[in-house]
Amino acid sequence: MAKKKLLVCGATGFLGRNVAEAFAATDLYDVHATYYSRTPTPNPKIKFLQADLTDRKRVNEVLDGMDIVLDYAALATNFKDVVQRPYIHTTDNIIMTSLVIRVAFEKKIEHVVFPSCGYLYNSKPEAFKETDVDYNNLPKQYFGAAWSKVYCEKMCEFYSGLGSTKFTVVRQANIYGTYDKLDMDTAHALPATIMKALASRDGQIEIWGDGSQPKDLIYVTDLTDLLKSVVAKKQNQFDFINAGSGEFVTMKQIAEKVVHASGKDIKLVYNTAKPSTSMSWKLDCTRAKDLFGWTPKVSIDDGIKLTYDWYRSVL
Repeated sequence: MAKKKLLVCGATGFLGRNVAEAFAATDLYDVHATYYSRTPTPNPKIKFLQADLTDRKRVNEVLDGMDIVLDYAALATNFKDVVQRPYIHTTDNIIMTSLVIRVAFEKKIEHVVFPSCGYLYNSKPEAFKETDVDYNNLPKQYFGAAWSKVYCEKMCEFYSGLGSTKFTVVRQANIYGTYDKLDMDTAHALPATIMKALASRDGQIEIWGDGSQPKDLIYVTDLTDLLKSVVAKKQNQFDFINAGSGEFVTMKQIAEKVVHASGKDIKLVYNTAKPSTSMSWKLDCTRAKDLFGWTPKVSIDDGIKLTYDWYRSVL
C-alpha cells in the first residue's frame, strides 16, 4: 500500500524543520517539504521543494498530489519586532496561508493543519479554553498578527464547510527546542537567554524586563507528537485545539533554569528599559487530550537542558 504524501511548508524554519523530521522519522508517510531561500539540511527521508508560497502557480505545483499539508511557512521573529515592526508579520503570511488553503480545497487534499497562536488570548490567571477568544478585545500589542491569525483560522473553518478537505487549527503556546534561531536579533526570550549564557565571559547576563513575565512553554517534541496524533486520528471536518502546558513559568524562573543547565556561576541582571511582553496567558489543552489523546510529556527543566545542550553543540 502506497504511503500518503505529506507536505510540510516552511521546512527550514524552527518549527517546520522539527515537524518535517518528526514525520519522516515515523516511516509512515512520503514526506515532502518546501523551503524558500534558506538551504535545507539534507535528509534522505524528505523530498525538498524550493517554493515562493506567495506565488499561486508555485503553490499549485507543490501541493499537486499531496494528501496532507502542514502549513508551517511563515515569517516569525520576536517581541522586539512586535513593538518596532509589527507589520512584518501580516501581509506575506496571510498571502501564503490563503493560497495554501484555497489550492488545498481545489485539489481536494485530505487534511490541512494550520498553526495559530495563543496570543489571540488576553491576559488572565486561569487557563484559556479554545472558546475564550474575545474577538472584540484582541491584545493590542499583537493587533496585526492576531487579526492575521483570526482571518486564517476563519478561512480554514470556511473552506472546511465547502468541500471534502478537513482542517485543523492548532493554537500553540511558546514552543522551544532544537533548531531554534541562532540570531540574537530575532531569537525569542528563552533561546536568547541560552545564547547569552553560552557567550557569558563576565559572570552575568542581561534579561529584558523585570523577570516577572509569565509564559506557557512546551518543548518542540511535545508539539510534533500532537501533530502526529492529529494527522493519524483526524475525523471531524474542522477542529481547533490548544497546544500548551497549561502552566505558567516566569522569565526569572526560565533564566534561573538556563543558568542551572549551563553549570556556570552567572548573575542575572534585569533591564526594565528593554521591551518585554506584559501579557500572561496559558492554555487549557483538554480538547487536544479528548480528541487526540495528547498531553505534554517533557518537563520545563528537561526541555531547557535539552535545548541548552543543542545550542552548545552548534555554537
